[in-house]
Amino acid sequence: MPRFQLPRRRAASPHKDSPPAGKHLLLRLAVLLCAVFFVPAGACASENATAGSNISRMATNGTTGTPLHWISVAQGLELAESSAVFRDTSGTVALLRIDPRHYSLQLYTISEQGGPPQTPSEWAALYNLDAVINASMFLPDGSTSTGYMRNGTAANNSRINQRFGSFLVFSPLPPHAAASDGQPPAGGTQPDPYAPAAAHTTAARNTPNDAGSDNQQLPAADVLDRYADDWQTLLPRYRGVVQNFRMISADRKPLWPEEGDSFSIAAIGKDTQGRILFIHSRAQTTVRELSEYLLDICPSLGATMYVEGGAQAALHLSTPALTRSWVGRAGSSFWYSATGQWPLPNIIGIRKRSAQLRPAATSRSR
Repeated sequence: MPRFQLPRRRAASPHKDSPPAGKHLLLRLAVLLCAVFFVPAGACASENATAGSNISRMATNGTTGTPLHWISVAQGLELAESSAVFRDTSGTVALLRIDPRHYSLQLYTISEQGGPPQTPSEWAALYNLDAVINASMFLPDGSTSTGYMRNGTAANNSRINQRFGSFLVFSPLPPHAAASDGQPPAGGTQPDPYAPAAAHTTAARNTPNDAGSDNQQLPAADVLDRYADDWQTLLPRYRGVVQNFRMISADRKPLWPEEGDSFSIAAIGKDTQGRILFIHSRAQTTVRELSEYLLDICPSLGATMYVEGGAQAALHLSTPALTRSWVGRAGSSFWYSATGQWPLPNIIGIRKRSAQLRPAATSRSR
C-alpha cells in the first residue's frame, strides 16, 4: 500500500531515519482521499472471557512521565496501556513486553509460507502465536519488504536499504557460524553477504526458532542500531533479520523531525534488560511526538524501530488469559474486515519456548 501517511520532509541529519518528501502531490492527495472513504477506523479490543480481573482492570497513565503499570499476562509476557495526550489528539498507546528467555520471535511472510495475506488474528491462529505485530512496510507488489528481510535462507528482500538504520535480529545460529561466502539467497540471483555461511544453511533452514538451540553467546533477540552496532558482523549470525527505519537510537535519542504527518504507529523496541517491546499507538500522532512520549513513560526503552503506520499498523495478543487487538486509524468509520484488521503479508510473532530457559540479554555498554 502507498505510504501516504509518512512525514513530509526529511530530518536535517543523514543519520535520522525519516522518509523522503512526497514528489507527486496529486497522487498523494488521490491516495489520501481513497483512504478517507475506504480505509477503516476503530479498534477491535475483545477480551477473552477467561481473563483474570487483574488483567481486565488494566492500569492507564494520562500524564507524560508517569511510570507504566505492567500487568502480567503470562510468565515472561507483560502488558501496559497508557492514555496518551498528544498535541492534537489523544488515545491509547499499548506496550507488550516480551522476555526472550520465555518467548521466541518468529517471522512469517507470504513469500515463504505462500497463500494470501492474513489478518493478525489469522496469522496467530495459523501458527499458534501468542502475539503478532507488523514486520515492516512493504512495496507495491504487496509482499516484498521495503528493507532487508530474511528468515533462515529464505530472503524476502536481500538488499540492504541504505536509508534504514535499524535491524531486528532473533534466533542466533550456532557459535561456529561465520559470515556468508557469497551464496545467493533463496529465490535470488545476487549473493547476499549477510546470509548465513553455506556450511550453516541447513541449520538456518531447519532449526525451529524456538527449539532452544540458540547461540548462548548472543542475545536471543535484539534491536541493532546501524550507527552503534557491528551489524555487518552480526546479521549473518542470526536466523531472522528484519530492517526498518529507526525511531529511537541506541542512546535514547528521538530521530524523526519534529513536524510531520500524524497517523497510527506500530513499532518494536528493546529495553535495558534485553526484553523486546511490541508498541502500538492507535492515537494519530507524529513519529517524533510518540518517540518522546515513549522515552518519558518508559525510562528503560532503548533502540526502537518503526514498522508500520496508518490503518495497517496492528498489534494482536492471543493467550489463554487474554485476547485483544489494537488496530490503526485512517480517518474513516468504515470497517475493512469483521475485526477491523488489515490483511498483512509479513508479520513478527512470538511463541512460548518449549526448551530450557537461557540467560537474558542485557543492554550494550556505550
